Amino acid sequence: MAKKKRRPVKKRYAAQNYLFISYVLCWSIVGLLYLFEQPLQSTAGFGASVLYMIIPAGVVLFIYNKQILERLELALYFNGGFAWAFFLPLFLVAAAFGATLLWPGVEFSWGMEDLIARLAQHLPPDQLPQIPAEGLHPFWGALIQGVVMGATISAFFAFGEELGWRGLLVKEWEKLGFWRSAYQIGFVWGLWYAPLVLMGHNYPQNPLAGVFMTLVWCVLLSPLMQWVRLRAKSVAAAALFHGVINGAAGVSLMPLKGGGELISGILGLPGLGVLAFANLFLFLLVRPTNPQTVKL
Repeated sequence: MAKKKRRPVKKRYAAQNYLFISYVLCWSIVGLLYLFEQPLQSTAGFGASVLYMIIPAGVVLFIYNKQILERLELALYFNGGFAWAFFLPLFLVAAAFGATLLWPGVEFSWGMEDLIARLAQHLPPDQLPQIPAEGLHPFWGALIQGVVMGATISAFFAFGEELGWRGLLVKEWEKLGFWRSAYQIGFVWGLWYAPLVLMGHNYPQNPLAGVFMTLVWCVLLSPLMQWVRLRAKSVAAAALFHGVINGAAGVSLMPLKGGGELISGILGLPGLGVLAFANLFLFLLVRPTNPQTVKL
């Protein structure tokens, strides 16, 4: 008896189911932290944050089940897209650093006075970073460590997110076209972050403004990440991009004096300006419209 030809699996409402389940589970986790008065800086808060980041992957596995390898591009074969995934976020962070120095009241300080002053509130004097008169400045060591950690450990956990945002949603919404799908994914991604931001993630001094900043940041970053993911033909490239930008973002603030979290670095207003310019560059010079035309 001849075997029946296997039909491609169709998952109706996969995107809607993914968003609903991810929002409910992740927002419930933050709700429990708030209910039991556990800050993000606590052990419970750290554990909840890690779980928050990997839940999207679990939801994708639940929705696609055994068909995940057929539905998503998960390969690790390295190509030009992976090079972009590593170097583009570093360029964006460096550009945002330069743009921050143009902001009134912000200065470059190789002595890292602001950073040391903040650390002095939590660390004993013997654990504060020392600026040597000669030799390697601690900034460079921190930058190398941040980038390496970002490209490895942080990228590993970022893959838990990206399996959903640049994996399932890119696949399910590809008929919308590149720009519409990218901005739509960026919006639901930024909204998904809202409870964490309200608890102090990234903008502890300005949580309400931070929700708006995060939403705009995710919308502007989304086309760049989606272009890299399609260029590499792998969700892993988006995870690498995500990890590297996370690893470099905080380190880039070390030599800054003055300013605040809303006007400093890639997560501040200068960073939004850099991302907006990068979106314009992508639109004018690269002009991605669908997966078949994504190249450089």
